[in-house]
Amino acid sequence: TEEKKHFPGLFSTVDWIEASDSRPLLFVCVPGETGIVMLDISDPMNNPRIIAETQIRCRRRGWADYRLIDFQRGDRWITTIVDPSDFGNLLYYYDTTDVTGWVYIGQLHANWENARDGLGQVRNVDPAGMLQVVTWHCSDVFCGKNHGDSIYFVDASRTPRLTAKARLPLTKGSFARDVACSNTSVCAVSLTWDGIVLVDAHEGPNQYQVIAGQVGEEFDAKEPTPVDLTYKVFAGVQKVYASKAYPNLWYVEVPEFDDNLRL
Repeated sequence: TEEKKHFPGLFSTVDWIEASDSRPLLFVCVPGETGIVMLDISDPMNNPRIIAETQIRCRRRGWADYRLIDFQRGDRWITTIVDPSDFGNLLYYYDTTDVTGWVYIGQLHANWENARDGLGQVRNVDPAGMLQVVTWHCSDVFCGKNHGDSIYFVDASRTPRLTAKARLPLTKGSFARDVACSNTSVCAVSLTWDGIVLVDAHEGPNQYQVIAGQVGEEFDAKEPTPVDLTYKVFAGVQKVYASKAYPNLWYVEVPEFDDNLRL
């Protein structure tokens, strides 16, 4: 539909907006004193309404495209808030079954490569939210060591904890730009100009291993050379989306420097 509505009086300033994948809820980051606000969007074209204000301070900065994970675990709803202050690499877990009264469950300090900076995407591996995958957006060019050369898996079934690490076939300066997991717990990880790989997170002999992909010479990023590494990270595979209709099918975004988008 091309129908549009405007609701200019809801907020003065917004840093980010993200809808739940599972409930008719919209999470809005209002910087300053307000924090994260929830809206009921069951009737979005006529009556989007604020139903909760959390006082969780937030702001928009960095490479992270996703700021929360909202999923159902049994008869409870759990919401993971990803580093809301963009400083500290912290994941916060809340029981949001009662949207007007969030219950704090715990937090996880994702300090495996850096204590404060570089946290990338945080996504569910399985729909139940028992396992989550974490990427890093700080390559070895800018952060030294091997920042961005691995992805991490978090067991979020009870108290969140690091459970596994998977190394990625990256060259100098590249990093894991995005990740999306299918309903069979296979995760596609985009590696900018290095290509794309599939990591199996399902229990079995290949768990947490790279099982397929197009990397290195097999993948043609189509970027001009020589090119400064600051801009080169925008070449190659960027965003990746898992199909909700077909298992193990992903949609991949591959931009070029001529401003065309190649899919």
